[in-house]
Amino acid sequence: MKRIINYTGLLFLLLLILNSCRQDEMVAEAQQQSEKVSKFGIFSNKKEGSLARENDMHYQEGFRYLYSSYYELYPEEAPDFEDASKPLVDFRFASQVFYEEDSSKYVLFPIVHERRVIDIMVGHVNRDETYVEFYYAEKDDLVELIINEFAEHAGGVISGEENPPQPKETLIQEVVIIVPKAVKPVKQSLFIDTVDYAHLPPGGDCTLYGNCGGGGNSNPVMPQPQTQPSPCAKSKSISQNADRKALLEFLKGKATSATVEHAYLIPPNEPPLHLQGDYASGQIQISLNGQIDSMLHSHYQGLLSVFSVSDIFAVASLYQNGGISNVGTFTFGVVTASGTQYLLVIDNPTKFSNFASNLLNSNGGYDSNSVNMYQIIYDKYNINESNSPAMNEAAFVRFLEATNSGLKALKGTSDFNNWQVLNKNANGTVTPQNCN
Repeated sequence: MKRIINYTGLLFLLLLILNSCRQDEMVAEAQQQSEKVSKFGIFSNKKEGSLARENDMHYQEGFRYLYSSYYELYPEEAPDFEDASKPLVDFRFASQVFYEEDSSKYVLFPIVHERRVIDIMVGHVNRDETYVEFYYAEKDDLVELIINEFAEHAGGVISGEENPPQPKETLIQEVVIIVPKAVKPVKQSLFIDTVDYAHLPPGGDCTLYGNCGGGGNSNPVMPQPQTQPSPCAKSKSISQNADRKALLEFLKGKATSATVEHAYLIPPNEPPLHLQGDYASGQIQISLNGQIDSMLHSHYQGLLSVFSVSDIFAVASLYQNGGISNVGTFTFGVVTASGTQYLLVIDNPTKFSNFASNLLNSNGGYDSNSVNMYQIIYDKYNINESNSPAMNEAAFVRFLEATNSGLKALKGTSDFNNWQVLNKNANGTVTPQNCN
């Protein structure tokens, strides 16, 4: 099944593909951002006459500068750089710059504890140098290799001191790391979860983050703490809205009686738009000019009892291309022939922005190859049409949390009056939390 959402005018023309035997169409056109965004100027301070990447440390120095600047702005989140009993990033050493196929870049830094290299931090900047993140690398054979490389080249210095100096207080020595081509450490968890300019309001100190260059605005990149409505609060747009519950009731009937997809797009302050696919075609052509508050759809017999891979891509595409009117209240719902009803909400916009940017290409689009590749991850989590609804539900929640998606799933009662947030407990078991 696939869904095609066609945005025109001020937004975009986009193909949203759902599970289908015909997942072979590509995104036709994506919305272009009308407002330019600033680059991190700190990365533009390349040394004069530097021709070879390995002889220029401006990316390593830029990551160190942004890391330190973030904690200057949010000292309550900063580690105790004087406490030798806790692991700290040692900015006296850094790897060479690694360049990815999409032209984004990353640098590796050692994390030391008790005079030993114990872990790796990754500093990553996107192709346009408008988005930066710092994260732990997941421990695997590759990361162990990198740890050993740092220990071999820098171990003498590290073992001779109680703890690393302050981030901005020393020069950086490059440690060339030899790793298999095109292999990047897997993200485990974030040190600093940053977002790109496009999803933050204007304002902030561009000088602090060295992002005044590039000819754009001076929007801040480092996030300011924001209070998001809880998933339960977001579910009230359904449970306390008789009109939307009626739409879901209609979709539930179609899920069990129809062999075509049905959907409702709900723009702000406008009537909902009902669409359905062609018989046995597995697709819906969606055309609108504007943004939406919510999208509700059905999975008929033979489709998943939870959200599909292409549902995830659909939400990411809506978000990245400006199709969501209010992230704080947006809901993406599904009712299925298996008797289940779920909502997806964006619980952590910062995490979801990162998750979505990893799914989509630089234009905010994707093709069938991307969906098919991601289907492999779904298969790994054992989410499939043959499972019971309970098995798929538990696997889907584990998937959302393991991928650091920033999304939360809620499960509804058959009358859509009551919803439960689906979380994992300490034992890894999915435990519904009642909203009422």
